[in-house]
Amino acid sequence: MLRFFYTAENPPRLRVVRLMFIGTNLAVVAGLLAGSLWLRDIGVFAITDARLETISDWQPQDNAVVLDRSGQKIGEFFAADHVFTSYGDLPAHLVNAIIAIEDRAFWDHVGFDPRGIARAVWRNARGRTTQGGSTITQQVVRNFLLTREKRLERKAMEIALSYRLERRMSKQRIFEIYTNSMFLGSGSYGVGAAAKRYFGKSIQDLSLGESAMLAGLFKSPGTINPHRNLKASRKRQLQVLKAMVQAKMITSQEARGAAGEKLNVIRYEPLNSRIAPYFVDDVRQDVERVLKGRPGFQRLEGSGLRIHTTLDTGLQTLADRITKESAPLLDQASRKAQWVQTSQGSLQPPRVEAAMVVVDPRSGEILAMIGGRDWRQSQFNRASSGLRSPGSAIKPVLYSLALMQGMKWSDVFLVTPVNYSNYRPRNADGESMTETTMMRAFYKSLNTPTVELGEKLWIHAFMDHARGMGIRSHIKDEFGSVLGSSALTPVDLARVYSVFPNQGTLAETVLISRIEDRAGNILYTAPELLQRSAPVMPQTIAHLMIEGMRNVVQIGTGAMAKDLSQLAVGKTGTSDDARDNWFCGFSSNLVAVVWVGTDDNASLGSGAAGSTLALPIWKRFMKEALTLRPAAPFIAPPGIVTHKVQPHYGYQTDEGVPMPFLIGQEPPETPSPYESVSERGAYRDLFKK
Repeated sequence: MLRFFYTAENPPRLRVVRLMFIGTNLAVVAGLLAGSLWLRDIGVFAITDARLETISDWQPQDNAVVLDRSGQKIGEFFAADHVFTSYGDLPAHLVNAIIAIEDRAFWDHVGFDPRGIARAVWRNARGRTTQGGSTITQQVVRNFLLTREKRLERKAMEIALSYRLERRMSKQRIFEIYTNSMFLGSGSYGVGAAAKRYFGKSIQDLSLGESAMLAGLFKSPGTINPHRNLKASRKRQLQVLKAMVQAKMITSQEARGAAGEKLNVIRYEPLNSRIAPYFVDDVRQDVERVLKGRPGFQRLEGSGLRIHTTLDTGLQTLADRITKESAPLLDQASRKAQWVQTSQGSLQPPRVEAAMVVVDPRSGEILAMIGGRDWRQSQFNRASSGLRSPGSAIKPVLYSLALMQGMKWSDVFLVTPVNYSNYRPRNADGESMTETTMMRAFYKSLNTPTVELGEKLWIHAFMDHARGMGIRSHIKDEFGSVLGSSALTPVDLARVYSVFPNQGTLAETVLISRIEDRAGNILYTAPELLQRSAPVMPQTIAHLMIEGMRNVVQIGTGAMAKDLSQLAVGKTGTSDDARDNWFCGFSSNLVAVVWVGTDDNASLGSGAAGSTLALPIWKRFMKEALTLRPAAPFIAPPGIVTHKVQPHYGYQTDEGVPMPFLIGQEPPETPSPYESVSERGAYRDLFKK
């Protein structure tokens, strides 16, 4: 061995070269050995497929989506905003943009790219940071399995795991996970959510310029997203377009065109607050109620459920607009209202609120819901949760019961003061000591005959009938309930009033028609109509009530809506001191209930009533709603006849008020012996006018 180095045949220079050769090989071997020992120590050789299960078993998170009756998205539930998009649904220019800027060799490398790493080091050294050193696969591994700390051990593990992952999973699947799981700023995860939040678009509708801007977000979504720094986001977009040209994915001309696009970056507003926020809130509660305890259901947020609802977006938009346009009316009522004490002890006028619920009486489907004037200010849903006194809006329950018990619209009552256990109701206009028919007591909303009627029919019969007509709130066992002393919700009253146009049958209200999982499997379907419908009164009685409410809007407290009376009818309601003001009405295919009042239960003062506050809103809504959903006129069923009847004394007369009767229950044809001749002439002249 020594001779190899020191013989004459080996001059010193050659000996040095040989020594260097041997030393280099020994160093390489030692380095490989040391590197192998180091890789063993950090666990690279212990990697198994089980380590990758977090990625390979990844299930796409997706927002639970709320859809209206036509399939339009009106709401979504999520903890982190995801909109899953499969690889096959990604636009080609978006795929190319991401690959061009993030990992140009993606389709060719084995999980890591040595040349890309070297190139990134060289570019960083020269201050050029167009392209990172990590492949898309490495980014997925780091995002799911590793920390972001900049240590050599982490980088080595990242490369090893990436190599292993690519041997187990297709490139398309890796890319799909990458584009759906990465945070892209402003609360969005994945390109689908980012497209929605930045541009208000679905991913398939993105332009080349918009796709380039989204592709640029993967580098630093927290600092260069267009909501926080549009200038930086725009600069990054141009880098993406340049990278696409260099990769021959687009032409220079296409890049210039995309760079010149006027990008409409929107200010993101949660969908749940835009279209039907109160309705969507109630849908959330209903979903959790009907799916509670179901196998596989843990939480609504991010579940990917598709929740199909009954909402008619056209009617909802109309109801929202009419409520907003009624602001001057409501603000004026606020200025006249009794002032309330604030938490600081000062007095100020209360905010007058409004609520509305619209129902299809034939199906019970809730078509629109306004829970208040501004969901952003208050999420309390006054339509479904606001318990308020209905005032005279409850009277159709009692009067329909009276007709079912054999009484007639022409039956005569004496309007006198009454006292039931210290309960002394009064009539709004002070009328007393005069005769009136039941019909006139109804359309003029007289209270004392109503309480007398309640005593005659028995309060418990009224309570049972009210529950049968759809009142789910508590009804107090007292005579005041027939005048509205029991607090109800607008949805309660919507069910009550739906019985009449639905020919005496109650269809229980529903918000949700069906719920599907992300694969389209049906998890819940609303009960069939026959299962949630029940007859409440004969069809003939329902029509007698319709005609009674037609008189309300023709010559009674709702006369402001007289021009709609051929197609729509209803009843006013006003509680004591005008604290609650209602109009509940319907056409043959729509029920709309409107409430106006304050959360503080403040008196709205003189001049306030259902006819002056709720009715104007109802009328404006109904007038336009009838153009969206044309209604047929109400048609009397067989067995009903109409006569003109003297409104105080209940006999037939040509100068009377039209009243419907069951055949065989017609009113007398001769004048009442209690009516004076002078009275008869006065009423004749009145009706001639």
